[in-house]
Parts: sequence; C-alpha cells; structure tokens
Amino acid sequence: MVNCPNWGFEQLLQKLQHEACFDQDARIAGKTTIMVIDCHKQAINLRYKSLIIDLHQGLIVTSKTTKCLLNQWIASSPFGLSITRTYQRLSHGKVKSLPHVLGEIMFVPIGGATQYSTTWLGMHYLIDKYSYSSDGCNLNLTLDEVFQRPVTISIPVCKHVFEKQLKDAQSVLMEQFYAWQCLADQFQNLPQTKIYQNSLKNIDQMKLFSPLRLAKEIRTGLITITLESVYQGKVKLEEVERISREIIRRQDLLD
Repeated sequence: MVNCPNWGFEQLLQKLQHEACFDQDARIAGKTTIMVIDCHKQAINLRYKSLIIDLHQGLIVTSKTTKCLLNQWIASSPFGLSITRTYQRLSHGKVKSLPHVLGEIMFVPIGGATQYSTTWLGMHYLIDKYSYSSDGCNLNLTLDEVFQRPVTISIPVCKHVFEKQLKDAQSVLMEQFYAWQCLADQFQNLPQTKIYQNSLKNIDQMKLFSPLRLAKEIRTGLITITLESVYQGKVKLEEVERISREIIRRQDLLD
C-alpha cells in the first residue's frame, strides 16, 4: 500500500513503477491522463522511460520518452504548438518552454526546458489538487481519488518557473476560447437558417473532413504558393511534403 506524504520523490516513483503495467504502445489518453512522469533516471527496469498516471487506465510504464508521448498526442491536434508559440512571441518576444493546451486539456511541464524529456502535469485534473511546500521547492499533488487511498506525490520544482508555465497555458486557453467564441457567434444560429436546411439535403454527397485534415491541407497550400512564388514555377510534391514535415517539426511539435 502506498501511503506516502513523507516519502521522497525517487522512492515513491520506484514504488509506482512496481505497481504499474508495462505497455510498449502506451499513449496519452487526453482528459483522463493526470501525469506523464519522466522516470528514466529512476527506472527499476532499463525499458522504463516514462510513467503514465491515468484516471481510467491506472499506472502504465513504457519505453517511450515523455517527449515522444506528448508529440504523439500533439500530432492529433489541428493546431499543434503553433498557438502557444505565437502567444509567447507576442507576449514575451521569444519562445521558451511550451505547455500544450487544447480546449479542456492542459499539459504543463514542471521544468523550463521542453526539448528534452521532462514530467508533464495534466492541469485539467490537478488544478485544484496541488500546493507548494513552505519553501516553494516542492509541488505537492494530492491524488487520493485516483488511487482510492492516501497518496501525495511531492515533486521538486522551481515555483517561479512552474507558475510562469501555468500562466502561459492559461493564457493560451483563453486565446483559444476567444477564437472559438468569434467563430461560434457566426454559427450558433446556422441550423435554423434556410441555407443550412437547403445544404443538408445534399449532405450524403458531400466530403466532410476533420479540422486536422483541413489544417494540413491549408498548410500544404500555403507552402506550395510560397515556393512557386520564390522559384517562379511549379514545385514537386515531394519538396512541398519535405518542407511541410520540417515546419511541423519546428513549429507544431516538441523539438
């Protein structure tokens, strides 16, 4: 049984690994994922790189790094990290570490460098379940509900750095919500309009695409137009795809 308010983080992390199930193909589940912990330095098995704490799946260890797990999740978002990067440039003049927000899901890194594997907190679950130690050097996460027994995870952090990360994530959330509201104002009465009802008659003949697919096609179109403008002629699809992959790597993913 884990009852550990006074345990050190490394000792607790090793105990949680013993309780976890190994899954080579583990993935972040989104809203139900509470923490993604970088455990490679405290691994009890050479295969273990990350520990996932999930509300439904429980404890999972995997050989995937936290960076890999987050990138897999981010890749499913039509926005990637682009909104976070843009917000940081507008607000701070530069891009530093990158929390990831998509609507109701918010992952915040505990450290200031996200190009490496680090521990990520699902603040969509933890926002009212954390506190700081008196010296501000530890973040205490109360997870009694998750484990159905008294469990407090105390993680060494720099309070100033984590608070900055959290505030950035909250700002990105509000930017997303503002953008969504602007669109929602144009669409909220659409189902009652004549144009919608008339368009609905032909819905079986329409090709409807996901926002992620549309975002990718918009990116491809912009890249193609830009390259053709620069080179004053047609460009090969392979070159467009190569540059698109590089933009995604630099703009949308942790790198």
